[in-house]
Amino acid sequence: RKNIRAALSAEKYQSQSLVPASPWLTHETMAAPILVADLKQKLLSVEPDPTLGFSMLAVWKRYESAWVFSSQPTSNAGISLTDDSVHGALKEVQVSRINRVGQETARTSFRLN
Repeated sequence: RKNIRAALSAEKYQSQSLVPASPWLTHETMAAPILVADLKQKLLSVEPDPTLGFSMLAVWKRYESAWVFSSQPTSNAGISLTDDSVHGALKEVQVSRINRVGQETARTSFRLN
């Protein structure tokens, strides 16, 4: 038990994660996000959905060597389509919306050549 607090503090938040869903708090029907690509600017945008209160986007990027997860607020709906120096060329992006109680929509996929 010695130094357990220090050990736990050193290991928390090593990578991004999602809050567990609380589906009993709401019965919203949630549609998958609509993605719009701007290949000239290497940017993927998520069309806003004014009908529901989404707070986060969950983003999975598949590179040549790994999948990388990140989350971001819906107010920052631009997702970079640039390659990664560590993981290689970007091959695919999958995006879902997360509402205020942690429920996730179906994922929408965008594939690059």
